[in-house]
Amino acid sequence: MKTRLFIENNKIWVLLCLLCLCLISRLLFFVGIGTNDDIGYTHHAYQLSKGNNIIANGGSQLGFRLGMNAPLAVLFKCFGCNEISASIFPLLSSLITSAFIFMTSNMLWGLRAAIIASCLWIVYPLQIVFDTQLSPSNQHAACMITSLFLLFKAKKNDNRGNYKKFTSVLYVLSGAILCFGWLVNEVFVVIFVAAIPILWVSKIPLKGVLLALFGFIMIMLLELIIAYYFSGNFLARIHAIIQTENIIGSNKSLEYLPRVLFKIKNVNYFNEEGHFGVLWHLFIMLTVCIFFLRQWMLFGFACGVWLVVLYFQWGIMSMDGTLITKYIRYLSMIVPLQCLTIGGILSRWLQQSQLQKQFFIYIGFAFLCIHLCYCGVLSVNASRIKTNDFHDISNFLISQKEDVIAFMDEMTAQYVEIISGNSFEIQWVDHYKNKPAPQKGYLVINGSRRVIEDHNYLKQLPIWFQRPPERWKRVKDIKSNNKYEGFYSSFDPVIYKIQ
Repeated sequence: MKTRLFIENNKIWVLLCLLCLCLISRLLFFVGIGTNDDIGYTHHAYQLSKGNNIIANGGSQLGFRLGMNAPLAVLFKCFGCNEISASIFPLLSSLITSAFIFMTSNMLWGLRAAIIASCLWIVYPLQIVFDTQLSPSNQHAACMITSLFLLFKAKKNDNRGNYKKFTSVLYVLSGAILCFGWLVNEVFVVIFVAAIPILWVSKIPLKGVLLALFGFIMIMLLELIIAYYFSGNFLARIHAIIQTENIIGSNKSLEYLPRVLFKIKNVNYFNEEGHFGVLWHLFIMLTVCIFFLRQWMLFGFACGVWLVVLYFQWGIMSMDGTLITKYIRYLSMIVPLQCLTIGGILSRWLQQSQLQKQFFIYIGFAFLCIHLCYCGVLSVNASRIKTNDFHDISNFLISQKEDVIAFMDEMTAQYVEIISGNSFEIQWVDHYKNKPAPQKGYLVINGSRRVIEDHNYLKQLPIWFQRPPERWKRVKDIKSNNKYEGFYSSFDPVIYKIQ
């Protein structure tokens, strides 16, 4: 009994060390607000934190993602609406995922597998770059691995014949947490593709599957009730999804994921997608090895990964049957499965190998981690470049001693508001149009790519925004330090003092 207690205590300390390492790495390579849907989530969450109904009258696709907006609203209520509080949610999701990867792998294959799987999550390039951004896939990963842990924990209790009532609760919670991923982002339904081989090889009893399905349906019904209460329509979210899909452009590149994951052509080591080639080529070989070794649990996890990748690239992802390829960040939801697979097979090889072979396995894994971490750093630098200008604009305006009123285009204003934590007054020039020029304050031009790209949008803005009067003093040029992304180094924001 004392020996077992000692081992369990050691596992807790190992887990805490891994969580500290994960936290340090995410803070060290902090990205913050990104250029995807981050601003949309902050807007809806901020409105929710003020008690406004964000899904009335049909709402919007982002507004209905209560799994993103509700936790963010709580954080904004507690810490204010700023970049740091917006990053707490994805960061916590990353730590939760790291913890449950460790606990799931330890339960299935032991401590060594748990350490390897957790380390892989910590250095995974996709997670390094997105775990402090408001990408819903971070939360998807947390939902998936938490649900999987509860499922296997319930099955383990079932096999022992103990805690029958508690076991049923675990099954229900597993399904409920899985459905929470749907509340985060509707794309999460694709995880059922991965669930097919996992349920097949894990031999979860039918009773457990039905109880998990019950938990899933309960959360789904709760969402329908919320939608009806605030919008008067049970299917309001589905209508919002269809409406948004008809407006936005989607990625329909038929070679996108093969190009990004395997670097088949146009290899770029310096963009935010990172260089995933080594890891994914390795994963192909590991999947084949696992099959021939007849490690069916691991093979089920690997198949789950590949099925989601194939569906994201060539599956139907729209109401009209159009093939839409999901961007690389959505793969975060299956990264835990990949970590579990690699941790499980390496642990098995280490257990069966002599000391000399173990040494080479450890060295190989260490080099892989270093390589992946380096790729993650490159990805972080590429992502930061896209918002550096907004940070520089915010820092300059905050540094002014006087009360600041700043005028800028809508996209620039949205980023500067959240980055600055609403430290000064911001006026959107979109609201001015034909109004006369302001008499005091600061003007920011060329702040966002929308102003540079969309000439029709620029023409609708005030003439004093397009061509500032000569009497206004040019006080700051924001110079881009981007060496790799051509577009973002092609324009520099300028700040004028209105006088």
